Amino acid sequence: MEIYRYCFTQAIKEEAKKSGASGEVCPVRCDLRQESDIMDMFQMVRNKYGRLDVCINNAGVAWVQKKLSEGDTEEWKEMLDVSVYPSC
Repeated sequence: MEIYRYCFTQAIKEEAKKSGASGEVCPVRCDLRQESDIMDMFQMVRNKYGRLDVCINNAGVAWVQKKLSEGDTEEWKEMLDVSVYPSC
């Protein structure tokens, strides 16, 4: 899995350096609906760093604007697959 470099990554690194923070910003592209992507991401971290100290899941969807009893179950499933499942 390749490291995914967002256009704002450099700005985040510069801000961290200014604040005196240590560590490394390492954004990774990962489709959280795909278990294989999640497992590949953690394997990449183990291979590169040996361990994981902090992982921020900055993904999530919350576009379902209906009551559970009124909503489309596929919409709810996608929301849970992206926002909840990867945290387990």
